[in-house]
Amino acid sequence: MPDCPDDTELAGFLNESLPTERLEPVSGHVDGCPRCQARLDRLTEQTSGAVARYKELQPSALPDSRSGATASPDADTQILGARNPLAALAHAELPTVPGFDVAAEIGRGGMGVVYRARHRRLNRLVALKMILAGTAADPRVVQRFMIEAEVLARIQHPQVVQVFEVGTYQGPSGVPIPYLAMELLEGGSLGRKLRERNTAPGPRWPAPRAAAELIEGLARAVHAAHLRGVIHRDLKPGNILFSAEPGTASAEPNPRAGPVPRSAPRAPGSALPKVLDFGLAKFTRDAGADLTQSGQVVGTPQYMAPEQAAGGKDLGPAADVYALGAILYECLAGRPPFTGAEPISVLLKVVSERPPDVRALRPEVPRDLAAVTMKCLEKDPGRRYASAEALADDLRLFLDDRPTLARPVTNRERAWLWAKRNPVVAGLIAALGVVLVAAFVTVASLWVKAERTARDERDAKTEALRAQERADGETKRAAESLREVQRQKARLEFDRAVRSCEEGRVRDGLAQFLRTAELAEETGQADLARVARVNLAAWPHELPPAPRAFPHADQPRAVAFLPDGRLVAAGRSGDLCLWNTATGERVPYRSDSRLIDVLGRSLGVTYWTVAVSPDGRTLAAGASDGLVTLWDVGSPVPRRSFRVSNEDAWAVGFSSDTVLWSNDGANGLKRWDLAAGPAPTVTALAPNSKFDGDTVQTLAVSRDGKRVYTGDRAARVREWDTETAAVAHTWPFRGWGAKVALVRSWALRGWITDVVVSPDGKRLAATGTDGTVWVIDLTTGAVVLELSLAGAYGNGVAFAPNRPLLVATDGDGNARLWRLDTGQAVGVPLRLPGEVTRPRFRPDSDEFAVPAGTAVYLSGAREVPGALLSAGRGLRVRGLDFSPTGDRLVAADDSGSYELFDPRTGARLQYVPKVGRSPLVVRYDPVRARVFAGTRAGVEWLAAPDFRRTNIVRLSDTLGRVHRIECRSAGVYAMGATQVGRFDPAAFEPPKLSGPIEGVREGVVLNTMSVRPDGREVLVSFGDRVVVLDAVTLKPLREWRVGDGLLDARYMPDGKNVFVARRDNVAELLDATTGAPTAARPMPHTRAVTGVDVAARGTVLLTGSRDGTARFWDAATGLPLGAPLRHPGPVTYVAATRDGDRVAAGTDTGHVMVWDLPPAPAAGTIDALRAELKKK
Repeated sequence: MPDCPDDTELAGFLNESLPTERLEPVSGHVDGCPRCQARLDRLTEQTSGAVARYKELQPSALPDSRSGATASPDADTQILGARNPLAALAHAELPTVPGFDVAAEIGRGGMGVVYRARHRRLNRLVALKMILAGTAADPRVVQRFMIEAEVLARIQHPQVVQVFEVGTYQGPSGVPIPYLAMELLEGGSLGRKLRERNTAPGPRWPAPRAAAELIEGLARAVHAAHLRGVIHRDLKPGNILFSAEPGTASAEPNPRAGPVPRSAPRAPGSALPKVLDFGLAKFTRDAGADLTQSGQVVGTPQYMAPEQAAGGKDLGPAADVYALGAILYECLAGRPPFTGAEPISVLLKVVSERPPDVRALRPEVPRDLAAVTMKCLEKDPGRRYASAEALADDLRLFLDDRPTLARPVTNRERAWLWAKRNPVVAGLIAALGVVLVAAFVTVASLWVKAERTARDERDAKTEALRAQERADGETKRAAESLREVQRQKARLEFDRAVRSCEEGRVRDGLAQFLRTAELAEETGQADLARVARVNLAAWPHELPPAPRAFPHADQPRAVAFLPDGRLVAAGRSGDLCLWNTATGERVPYRSDSRLIDVLGRSLGVTYWTVAVSPDGRTLAAGASDGLVTLWDVGSPVPRRSFRVSNEDAWAVGFSSDTVLWSNDGANGLKRWDLAAGPAPTVTALAPNSKFDGDTVQTLAVSRDGKRVYTGDRAARVREWDTETAAVAHTWPFRGWGAKVALVRSWALRGWITDVVVSPDGKRLAATGTDGTVWVIDLTTGAVVLELSLAGAYGNGVAFAPNRPLLVATDGDGNARLWRLDTGQAVGVPLRLPGEVTRPRFRPDSDEFAVPAGTAVYLSGAREVPGALLSAGRGLRVRGLDFSPTGDRLVAADDSGSYELFDPRTGARLQYVPKVGRSPLVVRYDPVRARVFAGTRAGVEWLAAPDFRRTNIVRLSDTLGRVHRIECRSAGVYAMGATQVGRFDPAAFEPPKLSGPIEGVREGVVLNTMSVRPDGREVLVSFGDRVVVLDAVTLKPLREWRVGDGLLDARYMPDGKNVFVARRDNVAELLDATTGAPTAARPMPHTRAVTGVDVAARGTVLLTGSRDGTARFWDAATGLPLGAPLRHPGPVTYVAATRDGDRVAAGTDTGHVMVWDLPPAPAAGTIDALRAELKKK
């Protein structure tokens, strides 16, 4: 009935524990309700003993039926007869136990207390459990305590707490108190973990499989106890403690525990659960006595087996199996099987009710695991697992995905579980079944439709062949795509290499060329590999020679060479020494250890400058304290010192063996006569006030000693006459008609840091903070070169003694080389560490020394690329051509002058000024007897049989302006403004003319012409059109268009392609029939390409551009070969010898230069080339 009282109230009615307000309603209801009377009869039969005994218990001794704990939420309560567990008084102080260091109390119960202590002899942390002093006199308590020790000593299992020692000590009242030294478990109890880990929302802990693994291990531990004849009787979450997490201080190994069982937790960092508190354990009849008195009820209601709750005395392993099931139930469902407000109500439910299905509380629990749990909780012990080991084995079956004994499974479920355990075999069987079914269907289909199947088979075979062909094609295309990616990678690496070299990073570029060659050879790109190897051989010529270092203790500032080639170096800290550069021997020269005061600090002097007398016997060094010191070269001891200024002695130089010049601390000079007794005599020179300036910073003396050149801080370079220095300081001023001490002055910008005179005395070079190098012609006084240091200030400058080279150093640590004849930079700069000062060349050598950082570096001037045949007169080169034998080169300029050179030696064989009209083009005839010239009036030829005089013969004025001439065996072809003419090379009769080319509008003139090598076709261009004429009739054959106007064109030797120069900064190789671009890449310049030619029998292409460079290109690929050929002005004409061993270029500024072809490809393996590259 809906208003019937529940079992808890009926139990309270039976034991007279109902509250007063509920007693009368329940009593009245029972009197009139037969159903409730029957329920009371059953409860009376089942719980008469248990109810009677629980009525005798004090309320404080009963556990909390909801959680299994007393008022202390961290304590786990056990029931032991009618004894009150709170009867004992707590110890006021920590006990003193011999052999132990007691640290702290970690737990307390009704009869005992547990301390954390260190076992001195074992040197390990232990849990020290002992009887409370107040109960130590009770022999039954002591006996039960000792039995617990015996129980634990009997059981050896990794998941049962271990006992290390049992003993007694004298308590405070002199009563012996027993104690147990047990394994210390600081991982917390299972009950606490269940409460703490399931407070926040989220997946419940533990997961079902983890719970099964946990209980499996505990069941095997309990079974080990059962085998020793021990029944625990109080298994609950509070009596399952975890060891400390691995890595903590207390996580010490237990050598007695044996190996960890397979069921123990295996996760990294997981703690091992262990069973403890065997205080309520009992021995079986065969194992020992049970101290539980008749009438005592022991255990925790939520985890008691029904027979234990009913007060039964003959408890066996089934009671512990029930408790394990209750723990598993709580792990899965989040609560014990039975709960209630009072312990008695829980006991009544345990005895009389069936627990709710665990899946009703947690549906995700697997059916097999739920069946195992409910089998443990059967009321009848005979229906539970026969042993704890049987429970563990059934849990292992569940964990291994096998059918459990707790729940019968259907054949389909059994097959599914078998398939999960054997997926490979199951898959094979399923596949076999599918194959069999498919085979059956196929056979049936073939039987019914044989003809159709045969036709389908034929079609299938055909389609299979096609599919195979498609697959093979896709495979080939994929492989080809991969190869193309590698080929493209090689081409990109080549472009990176060219860019690196042209930006001055030549070493990086060489490494990239090497990588290009490697990739190209791997992908079968023979042409690209060859071009990369040519560049590997060509670009190293741009690198400066590797310098040799001569280290100093401090920073060197100045160097000078003795006539015999030995090197003098001086610098900071009074350091001056003599180097034998051949052997590396260093001879230090002593100074007088002078100190100067700088901002209150005493520092050693610094030698700013050093000079050597012409006879090589005397050294002079100017220092920061204003003194000049002299040494005899053969003696390291100073000969004498004298003061030249109260400031620094910046500059010194010898004009003879006994005359030394120096700065005077202002803007004048001092002349020191070193032969005039023990102390030199001095003559001071001051400039005219008109040229008043700042302090002289540097000086140079001409080789003949008649001139001294100075640079000062007022940015002025002066020339002084040394012969008049002692005579009133009045020297004749050249060209001005006045006599003053100062002969000439060039006002430059910035602070002058260095001046030098060329070895021949004809030129002066100066540099300074303006970042410019000036070269002055001393015969005219004109500045002939201004060279930029790329924004860095200039530190020093020097002339090479044997070649037309100039070296300059800058504030960025570079030593740069220039050609004096063209002003063009030579190679990439030599990069040196630290601050770089003034360079100086060894006499009669290409080696120069330069101080940098803490060393002096000795380097050589590299080979000057290209030979300058003519520096010109500032007039544009109008024509340039080699003789058929390649041993002569003719050049003509705007003035109508002609020059004839031997290109092999660079000698000028003939110069004929202003011959006839100004030429527009020149060409040698095939037999080298004549030179043809195209002029604004027509065609002329010059006879030079002995190369000593030139005769001019007028050929034709009919073509008008002629600026293209080609010589072939069939005739001499000349291109006029609107038509082409052909001359007979023998008779030179009036030319055969093509007539006006169709399409050439009024005002439009022909741009370029080229005759095919076999003499069959003539190509002309105008605007964006190209017309090909028959070489005999001069009639048009075909035409095609180009993107922009052409400035020059040359047929390739085979006549199939034509090489053209375009206005849009590109040269290109085109198909001579269609005008379509060939496989060779376009060849770019930064300005218009003005001339082209073909060298090396058609394998090398040559271009010239208004950007001031000529360049070699590979004919097969269009890729560059080597560095650009730099010229002092825009290149107007290029030409190559017939055999292709050298080329020539003429510029808009009148320079004519001859260059060698690129070198052969670098030979050797990639590894050998890589090793060689590391040495550069």
